Amino acid sequence: MGGQKLLVLERDPQRADRIIRILMKQKPQPDIRTVTAAKALAPALGEKPDLILSAWTLPGGSCLDVLRILKEKELDIPLIIVTDEDDESRAVEALKHGAADYLPMDQLAQLNRAVAEALEKAEEQRRRKNLERGMQFTQFAYERAAIGIYWLNEAGRFLLVNETGALTTGYTPAELHQLAIADLDVNLTPRAWATLLTQLRSKPSVSFESVHRHKQGGLMAVEISANLFHSDGKNYILLFSRDITRRKKADEELQRMQRQVQHGKKMEALGRLAGGMAHEFNNMLMVIQNSAEFIAMDAKGDKTLQDYADQIMRTSKRAAALTSQLLAFSRKQQFELKVLDLNAALLDMIKWLRRLVRENVSLTADIHGSIGNIRIDPGELGQMVINLVMNAGDAMPSGGDLILSTRPQVLDEAYCKKQVGVRPGRYLMLSVQDTGQGMDQETCSHIFEPFFTTKENGTGLGLSIVFGIVQQNGGHIECISQKGKGTLFRLYLPQVDGPESTPGGTIHYDTLPRGSETILLVEDEPDVRISGVRTLEKQGYKVLCAQNGIEALALLEATPEPIHLLITDVIMPLLSGAELAKQVLKRRKGIKVLYTSAYPDGVIFSQHDVDVTSAFFIGKPFTIEEIAIKVRQVLDS
Repeated sequence: MGGQKLLVLERDPQRADRIIRILMKQKPQPDIRTVTAAKALAPALGEKPDLILSAWTLPGGSCLDVLRILKEKELDIPLIIVTDEDDESRAVEALKHGAADYLPMDQLAQLNRAVAEALEKAEEQRRRKNLERGMQFTQFAYERAAIGIYWLNEAGRFLLVNETGALTTGYTPAELHQLAIADLDVNLTPRAWATLLTQLRSKPSVSFESVHRHKQGGLMAVEISANLFHSDGKNYILLFSRDITRRKKADEELQRMQRQVQHGKKMEALGRLAGGMAHEFNNMLMVIQNSAEFIAMDAKGDKTLQDYADQIMRTSKRAAALTSQLLAFSRKQQFELKVLDLNAALLDMIKWLRRLVRENVSLTADIHGSIGNIRIDPGELGQMVINLVMNAGDAMPSGGDLILSTRPQVLDEAYCKKQVGVRPGRYLMLSVQDTGQGMDQETCSHIFEPFFTTKENGTGLGLSIVFGIVQQNGGHIECISQKGKGTLFRLYLPQVDGPESTPGGTIHYDTLPRGSETILLVEDEPDVRISGVRTLEKQGYKVLCAQNGIEALALLEATPEPIHLLITDVIMPLLSGAELAKQVLKRRKGIKVLYTSAYPDGVIFSQHDVDVTSAFFIGKPFTIEEIAIKVRQVLDS
């Protein structure tokens, strides 16, 4: 009782004083508040006393009214009635209404005992209510939990299961009671279960990820917390199981996207490397090609020397075609439609396509006679074939056969009606067939979608690019595949009747356009600069040369006579070609500008702030004939 808060309800101050004197004999003394008026009752109850001692008759009512208020407000405060009316019927009535005790005034010697018993009984009731509330909460949480809860015995048999545990597995609780954990969990075999029990004996809880088997046969990734519980001399295992299938799929998707980003960055870096290599190769090829032309110009009837020069020029052009492929890979090649002999183009590619596949892959070409021409950008054609060949190689990790074929094909009305956007007509068919893993129909239906991939490190762009190129060129593509039996891609490209695009015939250098104007040539590559000066001087021009923009501006200031044309590389150290042109035009307003680069103009202009409205351009490597014609064209414009 010591230190308790007690409330005394008594209208008679003398009786209240007698009660308080008896209560104050206890050590430590209780905290006692006395209420003699009805209006003070509510505030006193708001202080939540531990026990109330009330007379039967109170101002404006009786102790029964107080008991009613306590019940309405759900206040678990014991109330002892202390009265000078020793009426047994009233005592019974009070106890029925919830009074803790009924004590006549002539028995005040028993007051402290009664108070102590009432407080002890009230505390016991509070503990019991809390326990019941906890049990109700536990039962509610068990039944409504969003995770599966399973009680099992040491043999791994199900004893109890909550609603979520049953729903997520597809079984009813009654069905689960007939099963063992090994019937539900793929990984908890009898041996694994025994290992888990051993672990639980040394630590109270073990967490791990596993897989549950649904009643219908599906699999569900789960996160499990296993706990050992001892009761009535027996061990029980309580499993908490959370479905993490979506989270695992999300994690896998995130990892896949991260791999794609990393792969994309790698491909971007390779693209920059390839573009840079192509740029350097084009510069070197121009020097080789121009030098061969100089030899041809000076051969003067020496057929052997002329043949050597021609061979160098032919080889240089083939090398230039390879750099065009590198630029296409780096996305820095501008597309130019040309009429191509499909057979000849494919046979030319076969030589280096073999380097793209493993040694255990046999690559062969099945070429059908002379089938005609197609109109397409050579770089795009190469890109399509590269993508298909590399895909086929990836589908044959253990080796196999890869066959590239060409055939003439007429697509009639009946065939085209079954396809989308295909027009009847004459086509050349290019097929790529492998003996690899193959695909099911569901996969085949998605392979041309951007970012769809079945490869761990794939970007999902290769086949979508092939599809886009075929569509842009008025063609059609189809895929035939079967799981375990390989894949066949057929590309149908419209046949054209025009002649194949070929370089011009024999060049007559003495008939090329000439001039006598002054040209300022700015080129940071020494060999290219020397070759350029020699070429322009042979055509009669006066040439001033500089190795960078700063040197060019100094040369401009030191040259009082007119300069008619500025030829500058777009990409240069210290000062870019575009910035140099702006500075030159500020000083000499009438000067024409011709840009050069080993990159195509559309790409290089957009990246280096070139004024396209007044820009002329010639791509490297260029021949003497090409630069002679272009220079005269710019000067005469």
